[in-house]
Amino acid sequence: MKKWIIICFLIIAIAVSAEDFHDTVFIQFYQALDSLKHIKNEIAPATFEFDNKTYNGYEIIYETKWSLLDKDADPMGMFYPFEDNYWYNAGWRADIRFCADGPGSTLYLIRNSEFFCIMRWEFVSYIDDNGEFVTGDELSGKIKCATETIKKEE
Repeated sequence: MKKWIIICFLIIAIAVSAEDFHDTVFIQFYQALDSLKHIKNEIAPATFEFDNKTYNGYEIIYETKWSLLDKDADPMGMFYPFEDNYWYNAGWRADIRFCADGPGSTLYLIRNSEFFCIMRWEFVSYIDDNGEFVTGDELSGKIKCATETIKKEE
């Protein structure tokens, strides 16, 4: 019960201090992940490095198990702005300069104007010494969002 009260106060604080719609979108990310079965879903202010710059923003730390999720649930792709989905129609676009998908991890960056979010997912997935494909049950993700200052030409 205490956890929910703290989360509610944090969400309200973020919503009240939100300068624009983008902070509200971050809360939408949190709530969408919270609707899926999970072990951990935390939201907090964060300072992080990206592309040789330091940003102040927010971070979601999410953990689940594939076995907990419904077969159609895909937390890794639920925020990717595929053409004609909700996020795309809201103005989000993937920055393909910062997208990678490989065994054990997926990373993509999405942007909407000066606001950006880094989506990083990690899971067990590899080919063993016998050539067998091995997967694990754990899935974890970190979503970091911030506003990038855009320099205007004078």
